[in-house]
Amino acid sequence: MKLVIVEMYSNGVHLARRLARIPAVESVFLVSDTANAEIWSDEVQLIEASAVGADDIVRLASERDIDLVVNLSSRFGAAGLMESLEGTGVQSIGSDKVFSETEFDKRGFKSWLAEHDFHTPKVLIEAPISDIQEMAENLRFPLVVKPDRQVGPPVQVCTSPRDLADYAEHAIRRWPYAQYGVVFLVEEYIEFVDHLHVVYCIAGGEGRVLTSVRVAREWTNKSAMDKCPISVTPHPKQEDYREQIESVVRALARPRLHAFGDIQCAIAANGDLYFLENNARPGTMTFSLLEDPIPCSGNWSGNQGRFGWNDLVDRSRVDTIALTLMHSESEIEVDARSLLDDDTIRYCPFSIRAKDEDKHVSIRRSFPSVVLMTRERGKALTRDQQSALEKIRRSGNYFPIDEDFLVSV
Repeated sequence: MKLVIVEMYSNGVHLARRLARIPAVESVFLVSDTANAEIWSDEVQLIEASAVGADDIVRLASERDIDLVVNLSSRFGAAGLMESLEGTGVQSIGSDKVFSETEFDKRGFKSWLAEHDFHTPKVLIEAPISDIQEMAENLRFPLVVKPDRQVGPPVQVCTSPRDLADYAEHAIRRWPYAQYGVVFLVEEYIEFVDHLHVVYCIAGGEGRVLTSVRVAREWTNKSAMDKCPISVTPHPKQEDYREQIESVVRALARPRLHAFGDIQCAIAANGDLYFLENNARPGTMTFSLLEDPIPCSGNWSGNQGRFGWNDLVDRSRVDTIALTLMHSESEIEVDARSLLDDDTIRYCPFSIRAKDEDKHVSIRRSFPSVVLMTRERGKALTRDQQSALEKIRRSGNYFPIDEDFLVSV
């Protein structure tokens, strides 16, 4: 079997590596402009960095006699990749043009949530950033500012008119198009005490929740960090909110759509669950946490009988912790090879770059590297895992790892 994995924000590199280890898989082509070929490539897994449009991937699939294209990129989805593959005889899974719009059109998804009576923070203003600045003295702070697009200025809580002015100045300086080409949303501020990402799958007109992740939000606030952030799957409170989550996923499903998605949710101080955004693709962290999310089967799209939901969900039931390896220096030398060669962990060296023939460095401004370990919840770490933690500590000058927290989650 030959596969193409189209990734976004490094959400496909770990999946491609796992699929490349399956005996029935002859080759995996990873379409990526960020994956480090020196680390990720081998005889089975190949990096394809030259594809810039849907036609390039269709051509790759035809020339290499590909059996399955897995699109994990909403950018390629919005460009019509799935529609371009129709009629070529190549089987495909992933975000199509319509589904991808739920990620890029944040206003549209917020309206969809409100129309279906799903909990989401209220939008107070929709306007260019310059207009919002002019209204600053009449706004009630704190509030949340976010752009109505996936790539660009970040989402930020502003506590005063000065905060808002600083945010606008940074957004325009870093992303000049933000001044006139982006509509910004001002939302009510809600105090959130926990974050929950829901990983789901849609196939044959049905939507199913696969798992959830307690995402460590600390890694976004690097200045205040003193330990390596830890994410956990499944989220300890997943079952408390399962009915609400499944109702959203069912509403998103439609015929002929076969895709993975990731809904970002947050839990308020009063216990209410809020739906924030939908990613028409699995997130980098959430997808890596799944044990085996894509069975390499010929009936994935349900065309040859009943879709194998039980098999897919069973493969996704795994307790996993993810250590996000952060450091304070802008660049540190690391022993990446020792972690790559350790079979007791799964190492995702997203931030690693080659320094010379035998040495690597970790770049702080990159998406951080991650180590994944399966475990029994509340149990002590195994001897192999303890040894792996010690190896991680020796591999580079990272922030400390909280072993007590690893056992408590």
